[in-house]
Amino acid sequence: MTKTSQYTTHNRLAQLSRCFSNVLLGFGLVACHSNTTTATRDTPASVHTTQATRILTPDWGIAAELTALGYPPIATGDLRMYEQWMGKPLPKQTIDLGIRYQPNPELIAQLNVDLVIDNFFYEHIRPMYGSVPTKSVLFKAKGDVATWQDFATATIALGQILQDAGNPQGNERVQTYLTQSQQVLQQQGQQFRHRYPNIKKLAIVQFADAGHLRLYADNSLFKVTTDQLGVSLVNFHQGNKWGFSNIELAELAKLENDSCLIVIKPFSHMLQAELDKSVLWQQLGFGHKRCMAIIDPVWSYGGGIASMRQFADQLSQTPLQGVAPPNLSSPPLSNTTKPKG
Repeated sequence: MTKTSQYTTHNRLAQLSRCFSNVLLGFGLVACHSNTTTATRDTPASVHTTQATRILTPDWGIAAELTALGYPPIATGDLRMYEQWMGKPLPKQTIDLGIRYQPNPELIAQLNVDLVIDNFFYEHIRPMYGSVPTKSVLFKAKGDVATWQDFATATIALGQILQDAGNPQGNERVQTYLTQSQQVLQQQGQQFRHRYPNIKKLAIVQFADAGHLRLYADNSLFKVTTDQLGVSLVNFHQGNKWGFSNIELAELAKLENDSCLIVIKPFSHMLQAELDKSVLWQQLGFGHKRCMAIIDPVWSYGGGIASMRQFADQLSQTPLQGVAPPNLSSPPLSNTTKPKG
């Protein structure tokens, strides 16, 4: 017997009343989710979306992994900004909880939720869930150097949570997802190395301002991503708990000729104007005589394998500047590198 069949008549009527009210108000919350298997145009063609377990998560990293596995959450926070940072939208029926760290408690109380999946960043909002079971998953390095196994282990734990919640394909889907993800990253790495054979290292940064940057370090998901792509991650200092070190603009002069500076947005017009006026930036020559690319945002703080694939997608779609034109011939099929980690 499913959980839905165990609800009291009172709860059934209350749920229908809330759905009817939402329709009348035009909020589009879609609070009624049936226990059926469906597929949406936002879901990868190889994965069916299963609504057997109604999952809420305030965390974008978890939301992305659930969606990739075919179990998108019914609700998450800051939904309007999600696609900008995560690269792909959630299904249109997904409910916006408001600010991720301060969600709307009244809305949460109205939702028909079977399970909450979060991590320690959101412990302060757990009282809002009442008696709804809560599980925790965190995608991060377990030591000073991140490995594929660190993130695979967390993804496997997520699959077990899904399995235990009554989704019999949870573990199987995770194993398929992990295998396919490594294959995709390896292929994208092979293509990148073939297009730009002189680029051996990536320095992955975000600008804080025109004189300061965050350089992603060996304890970030980008270490795992570059390992899978078959290139090296430039690392000047030990990363903080967020996976980066703070550096000054002048430190970019340390980059070697076989390195490429990968700037993750946001990269505003105002920042570009300030850099254009910077004598140091002009002397460094990135984008002109030294390799550089600016790519769309990638969610790194608690992001998992979905974020790795997002970064690799962005890298493969963005031409590098200040470097020899890419080799556009097809790479030889035999030129493969076994993924690390």
